[in-house]
Amino acid sequence: NPEWNFKAAFEVDKNTTEDIVISVFDDDFGKDDTLGSTVLAIRTVQEKQQLLNQWIPLENCKSGEVLVSAEFIPLTLVEQAKQVGPLAKEEPVQENVEEIGLISEEKRKDVHVEKTSQPEVVLIKSDETLAKSEENVVVAETIKESVQEIDLEPDVRKAPESAAKTIPAQLTETQKPLESGQVVITVYKARDIEKKGMFGKADPYVKMKLGKQKAKSASVKNN
Repeated sequence: NPEWNFKAAFEVDKNTTEDIVISVFDDDFGKDDTLGSTVLAIRTVQEKQQLLNQWIPLENCKSGEVLVSAEFIPLTLVEQAKQVGPLAKEEPVQENVEEIGLISEEKRKDVHVEKTSQPEVVLIKSDETLAKSEENVVVAETIKESVQEIDLEPDVRKAPESAAKTIPAQLTETQKPLESGQVVITVYKARDIEKKGMFGKADPYVKMKLGKQKAKSASVKNN
C-alpha cells in the first residue's frame, strides 16, 4: 500500500474537453509496467467544488484503488493569489508617488495665480451680429429636427419580423462549457495494487495527465 501524498494543479478553461487521467506505474528496468488507471471528471469537481478522501477503483488491472482529493479554484481567486506578492512590494512606491503629486499640486497653484493676474479680454458684439447669430441658431435647429425625422423612418422599416427567431436549437442540446480556473488534485496512497515485479514487490509511482499538462510523483521503492 504505497503512500505518495502527491499534489498537482491543472489549468482548465472553456476549451478543455478532456478529463484528468490518473495512472499508477511500476518503476522497473526498461519499460514500466502499468498497475491500473482511472479518470477523474472535471465537470464533477466543478459542480461539487471539492472532493475529499475518495477511494477510486483502478481500471485495466486485477485490483487496486487510489485515495484522492480534488478541489476547483475559480480563475478570479487564482489571479488574486498571484497579485498578493507584487502588491505588497509596491506600497513604498505609492507613497513616493503621493509626495510627488503634492509637490506638483503646489506648483500648479502658483501657475494658476499667475494666469489669474492677467487682464480679462471682453468681446463686444454689435446688435447686427447678435441678430445674425440668433437666425443661424434657429435654422440649424430646424435642419436638425428634419434630419432626425428622416433617420427614424428607415430604422423602423429595417426591423424584420423574424429577428426574434435567431436562437439556434443546438445551444439547448450542448453542455455548458467548463469554468476557467485550476483543478488541484492530491493522490495520497493506494491499496491492493497488483504486484508485477520480478520478486513480487513493486516500485509504484503516480502519473497524472490533462491534455499536454503532465505531473509525475516520486517512486516508492520496494513497496
